Amino acid sequence: MSRFWSDETGATAVEYGIIVGVLSLALIAIFKDAQTIIYNVIVQAATKVEAAGG
Repeated sequence: MSRFWSDETGATAVEYGIIVGVLSLALIAIFKDAQTIIYNVIVQAATKVEAAGG
């Protein structure tokens, strides 16, 4: 049993998996905010074009 607890093979893969998961969540949050900003810019531009066209 002590050999099982001291065995660290595969730990690096798990650590990389955790890092990838955290980075993925961060990127999703960043791109979601960017998507909202871009959408708002497009809506404002369309509103101005409609108002100018009369």
